[in-house]
Amino acid sequence: MITQKELKKLLHYDPDLGQFTWLKRASSRALPGRIAGGGHNGSISIRIKYRAYEASKLAWLYEYGHYPLKNVKYKNNNKKDLRILNLSLDQKIGRVEPKAEKKSIFLNEYLTNKLQQTGVKICIKCKRLKYVRLYFNENENVCKECLNGNKQNIQ
Repeated sequence: MITQKELKKLLHYDPDLGQFTWLKRASSRALPGRIAGGGHNGSISIRIKYRAYEASKLAWLYEYGHYPLKNVKYKNNNKKDLRILNLSLDQKIGRVEPKAEKKSIFLNEYLTNKLQQTGVKICIKCKRLKYVRLYFNENENVCKECLNGNKQNIQ
């Protein structure tokens, strides 16, 4: 997450125009003096250090010193109008991303359950998906090929 100090070193924000301009060269396209941000899906995003940020949230950070956890609302419903007077925090709680660990644990459990339903297991040696009835001995996590030594370890 970017801080206000880092943001002010890289970009200048004009609250009257609602426009960001680059102060330093950030990439081959992001040159000093050029307007920052690109639009997709009707809104503007700015890429800083390989991460895309919503320009409206960066404007809020630039002006008020904290990155909004809630969604930023546009008073005139124009997502390209980034004037600070046009922006307000949405009263609804914004989408909060779960921590990466929780995501991976959930995904791991989900995939394990799905694999069990389909009769497939992952061999812990060769890391390949195999059908349980054809390739595994009972209650083992290593396929028959790896047990017999016919398959080389693939990491």
